[in-house]
Amino acid sequence: MAKDSSPVLQESIEIMKYLQLWPQNEHTNLRRRFCFVILLCSPLTLGLAAHLIVCIKDNLDVELSANIAVLSAVTGLTYMLIVFVWSQDKVVHLLAKLGTHEIFGTPDNFKKRSRRLDFYAKLYSYYCYFGIVIYSLLQIIEMPECRKINEEKGLSEICGMIVPFWAPFDIDWFPLKQIFWFDQLLGIYIIIKGGAAVSITTFEVAQYICLKIKHLNSLLRQAFDDPHEEVIEKRLLHCIRYQQHIIRKKASELLSILQAGFAAFSSAVTRVISESLTIPDAALDSKWYEAPIKSQKMLLLLLVRSQKAFNLHATPVGIMSFALFVALLKTSYSYFTLLHQST
Repeated sequence: MAKDSSPVLQESIEIMKYLQLWPQNEHTNLRRRFCFVILLCSPLTLGLAAHLIVCIKDNLDVELSANIAVLSAVTGLTYMLIVFVWSQDKVVHLLAKLGTHEIFGTPDNFKKRSRRLDFYAKLYSYYCYFGIVIYSLLQIIEMPECRKINEEKGLSEICGMIVPFWAPFDIDWFPLKQIFWFDQLLGIYIIIKGGAAVSITTFEVAQYICLKIKHLNSLLRQAFDDPHEEVIEKRLLHCIRYQQHIIRKKASELLSILQAGFAAFSSAVTRVISESLTIPDAALDSKWYEAPIKSQKMLLLLLVRSQKAFNLHATPVGIMSFALFVALLKTSYSYFTLLHQST
């Protein structure tokens, strides 16, 4: 397991350690521990799936839209967390690169942006926590209404559970029902809050990469300010290496996180793509026209590479972007409406 030495995303890392999505130390077997956590949460998914199957099979008069929505969300988020945990070594390496400034220098307002992103991560964590608690308590408050519906329609729904649940044996007695209730709470907390943690991590990483690109743009604008040819060439080579560092080192490793957090923060991906296209503008804003021919040719190579946007492929559906996210939402809603009408 890679050692965590990153000075960035400290708040998100602490949250993920608590959720068993990040190793406590370099000797932690994260994958084994995470598999054990998923096993503990499995009654949540199995109970949801069993409830949906039984209701459809027996043609019960039960509203299934919430069941389908929660089951889809839990399944998708579980897959997202598995992808993230299995790519954790790459994530550690990427965060270490984002927090290293010895070679290319520190971007402007780096510490200020880091503190702000840590605050956003903490705020988002509290939002998820209180949302889960309030939703869970509401299901207990609605128990009398649930029992009334059971009597009117002759159903045997287990009232008071956080999400719909079915078991092949009677669990509606103390303390078995309470055990399953707390297991549901654990599962929802780990999966929902874990998905939120991965999503906010995706957002933060995108912000740091944008900060690096802005720093590169600033260096490019100043590259030709010195009258000495040797200094200009040195600065330009520095910018070219910086660009390659951002593209080659960040792209493949960022893809592992973005594939996990794509659904929630594709707008952050769009910003990275847009920011990557600002490099040519920054280069053309410099005094390139006063530079020697050799330096202008070097700049031309940088411009050619910068014409291509920083695209990340969400195989097999296309290039990650906000437009793709909206298209996927529309398609999902169409299928959901069709399923709802058929049931």
